[in-house]
Amino acid sequence: MQAPAPARLIEGGLPTEATVAQVLVSKCADHLPLYRQVQIYARQGIALDRSMLA
Repeated sequence: MQAPAPARLIEGGLPTEATVAQVLVSKCADHLPLYRQVQIYARQGIALDRSMLA
């Protein structure tokens, strides 16, 4: 028997609370545009579309 997984911030979505928090802090506090965040994630091997971050 396996315990149920914790609820996600976005029901049925892949991003965790930490991912959403990172995007918001980078955009609002660090003034980092979404296209630059996409480039940073791409260097780490994570393929994201800018519309997904918006």
